Amino acid sequence: MFEAWIGEARFRDGVREYLRKHEWGSATSGDFFAAIGAASGRGAEVIAAFESFVDQSGVPLIEAELTCERAGAALNITRQRFRPKGSKAAERDWTTPACFRAPDDTRCDTAPQISLPKCPAWIFGNARGTGYYVTRYGPSLWLRNLRAAASAPVPEVTTWVSDSGLLAKSGLLPSSSALDAADAGLRHRSPVVQLAAVRMLNDLPDELLDAASLRKKRTVVAQRVQPLARNLGWREKAKEPEDAIELRAAVLPFAARSESGAALRKPARDLAIAWMRDRAAVSASMVVAMLDTAARFADRAMYDLLESLAITSNDPLERRRLQGALVKVHAPELRARALRLTLQKRGGTDILTGREARNLLRDALEDKDTRPAAFEFVRENYGALVAKLPEHSPGEFPTYVKTFCTAAERDAFVALFGDRADKYEGGRRNYDEALETIELCLAARA
Repeated sequence: MFEAWIGEARFRDGVREYLRKHEWGSATSGDFFAAIGAASGRGAEVIAAFESFVDQSGVPLIEAELTCERAGAALNITRQRFRPKGSKAAERDWTTPACFRAPDDTRCDTAPQISLPKCPAWIFGNARGTGYYVTRYGPSLWLRNLRAAASAPVPEVTTWVSDSGLLAKSGLLPSSSALDAADAGLRHRSPVVQLAAVRMLNDLPDELLDAASLRKKRTVVAQRVQPLARNLGWREKAKEPEDAIELRAAVLPFAARSESGAALRKPARDLAIAWMRDRAAVSASMVVAMLDTAARFADRAMYDLLESLAITSNDPLERRRLQGALVKVHAPELRARALRLTLQKRGGTDILTGREARNLLRDALEDKDTRPAAFEFVRENYGALVAKLPEHSPGEFPTYVKTFCTAAERDAFVALFGDRADKYEGGRRNYDEALETIELCLAARA
């Protein structure tokens, strides 16, 4: 981020001078800032920018709006602390350098305004995606960027899509706007941008969406995600680029568990059966995605096969993946059976180790579909689980359910963990952070 602002050559010179001056000695962050500042020719300005970024907590929120007139154009910029709705975090003063990319130019500055020779078709903040900040756009610039996003440069659009999802989850951008960004990202030709859009849709909770936005999300999934998933298919192709491989592993399980994804579920089941016979039948990149889908929609026969292998395999990684998939099964009676594995014995010996039981519960609690049943299981069996799990690991439980987002869930969270948090190493910190996250989600939802 600072290199883009200062310039690659000057930044490199500053690093070399810093290393030369302090060779075989001690140094401070201030020494480093001073060396970069001297090399840049803007010592005080660079040092102040470094100090505001490094020496205080928080992340900058860069807000940008474009004004266009006959005499020229200007990009107006404000900096503040990124604070989700409901946050009580203190404000910060930032001089963080921000870089903006237009079709014919890239500008980096700490100033509140950047003059432009003409009004560009689009301007994306966080040029090349290297800046450590979140960008929010004013109405005029948002519309320009939305119209251009499907064909704009990959790093900038990827960051724009990701920031849009984060802002929506934080109550700082309408969810409908974030969904528009996802739709534009899915129309982009780059698998990297498409992956950012799929991840955003996956992470944007339905609970934060009003009825109209929920319909829009389902439409985007049906019209963009499903065709993309069908085109990619479950099987990796020869000489396929890495970004397409990564996209497939994310989009197939997401598409399969959506309302319009039933046609993708049987192929996952067939692949799971083939994989159990021959591990080479499924590429390594797709094993987790395939098992997740096959287990999530398993009937009793399929579940029996997966469970048998999950508790008899001698391969630790294979056991971990199978157990993590098992506990996401939708059928309530099978889900209860998977959860009981954490405490079940066979011949007087635990079926799962304490660490495996902890991991299985984490997978169940972090999945939105299985979270309610898993939370109730933990509540009903808390004493027995504490006795089995690794010491102090129950103090991690609050972090597994920090995506709770209703008042009833928050109250149940407080009732179960509030008085127990201090019993475990790090438990109170985990509890406080998770409760804050829940409260922020409630504020964003409101």
